[in-house]
Amino acid sequence: TTMKTQLLGPFLGINNRLPDFALHVPKVGDWLRSGDNVEVTNAGTIVRRKAASLVQSMTGAHSLHMISDTAGYLVRDSVLYAITLPTYSEALVKVLASNARLSWVETMGGLYASNGTDIGRVSGSTWTSSLPTPSKPTSSVIGGGMEPGQYQVAVSYVRLSGSDLLEEGGVSAALAVDLSIPGGIRVNLPAATTGATHVNVYLTQANGEVLYLLSFVEAGTATFDCITLPTGREAPVRFDSKGSKQIEAPLPAGELFSSMGRLCSIVGNSIYVGVPFRPGYYLPIEGVIHFTAPVTVAIENQNGTYL
Repeated sequence: TTMKTQLLGPFLGINNRLPDFALHVPKVGDWLRSGDNVEVTNAGTIVRRKAASLVQSMTGAHSLHMISDTAGYLVRDSVLYAITLPTYSEALVKVLASNARLSWVETMGGLYASNGTDIGRVSGSTWTSSLPTPSKPTSSVIGGGMEPGQYQVAVSYVRLSGSDLLEEGGVSAALAVDLSIPGGIRVNLPAATTGATHVNVYLTQANGEVLYLLSFVEAGTATFDCITLPTGREAPVRFDSKGSKQIEAPLPAGELFSSMGRLCSIVGNSIYVGVPFRPGYYLPIEGVIHFTAPVTVAIENQNGTYL
């Protein structure tokens, strides 16, 4: 008995319309009737179809967010981890106050996350929260060389690297101080707060209205003496549509979304609208929109943001 064999391939793909005897195309290749868990390559070969595989066994992990094919973040047991793949490793980023799901938004070159209790910016293995806005400072009059007149003084928390400004929180309400004779102003500075390395001190000229940077002081310092006029930049004070000064505050934690250059947060029936191109901050007086029912979704497109 003589057996005849016929080589198959290259494979042309799947064809379920031709009869069995017509699947072979002389000098061209062969059609497949079907293929389970395989893929046909452009070269006409058959390879096993890629499938999901277990990378790392764990329980209760959630809020996975990948920033590349090999790096990302997840939450497990109220702890945020930075992870790497394919050989799994993890590094602790932050112990969260809640094990609720994190919402993620990538905007303006930063990655922001919130679970309704915690809110911050994530970079590598670092979690950074927005800086709070200090209360209006208090002061006393001291000796000095500033001429008589009315001065305004304000403060803000900042995060510095050397002399480079990384971030500044909202500027406090300004305190008016009257000097009836030449003197100075001793400002009581706010207490140290998480994330702030220094406190900026702003001062106007005599009888002026514009605040200018006088100095930055290490966070935790009790007082600062204003005895000379400021020479630094103007304070980054916000104004509303009517020209009134506004006090910034950290954006409340909630379901995050981006809208026209603003990082926004959904909290129950309300939407907190961030300051344009300043993610993590909003204006409490005019940056809130209230609804009669919980807001469940916000979608941005070229015509606006739909709720």
